[in-house]
Amino acid sequence: MRTNNNVMRGAAALIISVGLACGAPGVAGASFFDGVAPTALNIPDSAVPAVPQTQVEAFAAFRKPAADSVPGPIQAFFASPASGRLAEMGVDIRQTRRLAVGDHAFYVTPGTEAICIFGPTGGGCSKDPDAVAKDGFAVSLTAPQPGNWWEVARTGVGEQPQASMVTYGLVPDGVTEVSAETRSGTTIKAAVRGNAYVLVSGEPLAPIAPTLSRTAVR
Repeated sequence: MRTNNNVMRGAAALIISVGLACGAPGVAGASFFDGVAPTALNIPDSAVPAVPQTQVEAFAAFRKPAADSVPGPIQAFFASPASGRLAEMGVDIRQTRRLAVGDHAFYVTPGTEAICIFGPTGGGCSKDPDAVAKDGFAVSLTAPQPGNWWEVARTGVGEQPQASMVTYGLVPDGVTEVSAETRSGTTIKAAVRGNAYVLVSGEPLAPIAPTLSRTAVR
């Protein structure tokens, strides 16, 4: 089994500041990590755009059926005017897949001109799906905070824990491990599970692309 270490090329990314919280701060993570079941999609009948063949060939996750339920915050975002640009890029919520690594879950929505990743506190899209099919794509977000974090922030009483960063990544078939450096120079690694990886760090990652370890040259 050959291993090939490649640096993930930076696909041109349109980072979306998506407020995924419903009702009050801190609720954003509930649908992802706290056992709250996603809600069934309720969208008027219309033709569902097919996932581009290049993406189907690159990702086993897109060769599986789309999720029939998606967290309410993501559905609310797609129903809002803020998602209009995504519709123009062929990104349809009905093609969303749920990916998970251990206790961390996130959602990926492919499109003809973009691929989007949604985590519990936001999301982002790459506008270069061809590059993503070769080298992957990731979004770094602030991790959901403990329930008392928001009370501490509101009242100023108590100790506020430092927010950690979580990077949710999508990589093509054949990638087994991803490594990246934090801004302080610490190297962190994560195994890939079903096209997905999650990197957790107490500080932001350095502004360089992660390194992918592949089982074969693509």
